[in-house]
Amino acid sequence: MKIAVISTPHERTPPLRYGGTERVVYYLVEGLVKRGHDVTLFATGDSFSRAKLRYAFEKPDRSYSAEREIQHVLYALDEIRGDGFDFIHNHCDWYGIAPFLKGIEDIDVPAATTTHGTYTRDFWFMVNPRNRGVFIAISKRQAEVHPFINYVGVVYNAIEPREYPFKRDKEDFLLFVGALLPHKGVHIAIDVAKKLGMKLVIAGKPDVNYADYYQSLLRQVDGNHITILGEVSEDEKRDLMSRAKCLLFTSTYEEPFGVVMIEAMACGTPVVALRNGAAPEVVEDGRTGYLVRSVDDMIKAVKLVDLIKPDACRARVEELFSVDVMVESYLRMYRLISERALVSLALSKRV
Repeated sequence: MKIAVISTPHERTPPLRYGGTERVVYYLVEGLVKRGHDVTLFATGDSFSRAKLRYAFEKPDRSYSAEREIQHVLYALDEIRGDGFDFIHNHCDWYGIAPFLKGIEDIDVPAATTTHGTYTRDFWFMVNPRNRGVFIAISKRQAEVHPFINYVGVVYNAIEPREYPFKRDKEDFLLFVGALLPHKGVHIAIDVAKKLGMKLVIAGKPDVNYADYYQSLLRQVDGNHITILGEVSEDEKRDLMSRAKCLLFTSTYEEPFGVVMIEAMACGTPVVALRNGAAPEVVEDGRTGYLVRSVDDMIKAVKLVDLIKPDACRARVEELFSVDVMVESYLRMYRLISERALVSLALSKRV
């Protein structure tokens, strides 16, 4: 197949540091190329891929910009139009949705968008007032909480487990990895660590829009229990994950997936997660970590993580969240959507 994949213009593909969506897109594109498909990746100019690379922007600005996303999508569609693609797979799922859906109207090619976020009904109908298009969810829970979106299926995010260092012997510290935002619950991880009297290492990207929250986190640094490293490199992140006693996943909202959980498990590190969003689909309670509902339950669970076998954590990622599984699932989606498009075309011509 000749496939166009539209990544985002906000981070490099793959990202050098923070950027879950762009990392997943990278793994998808590389997997498609490996299987012999002719793939064109629309990303930033500094992106790295074995696919053909086209770009509107040389480098990412590393912060979300609706205008930039719209320009990126319009550029991609202009390049795609008339170039003989068999399928278009879009990952710009915020303000890029409107120009994408409008742009593909005059491009006779099956297309779908993978949604990587959480959306209010008002926002969705603002960017998609006719509620059209074909969409793929990244978890069953994401599909459940967005009944107004036309999902045709679910494909879990994935990583390449072999790229993550696996260790059975862990060190005595807790780890938080993620954006340093209120809804990510960094303050909850700090509370848990302090009540346990354990060291917590926090690795994540601050957000200029939440400067006050970040300052409140910095005030918790005590030179003993709480350490904030800020944004770390990919190698540093994987090293921390392989050594940590467990990863604390403290998102307080309907997190649609949570790539950091599978990254930690690939390293043989259990995850203690709040039972929100897709966490129950990612973590097998009692086997690869624990699912909890409160700080007190999280404290109890951390005390039990030594019962979790690192090999079981790694095995779950290899079974459900590996690149091979994701790529094959997306190819099935491509075929299904293409078949539906052909049937729809045939019926319209009959009318």
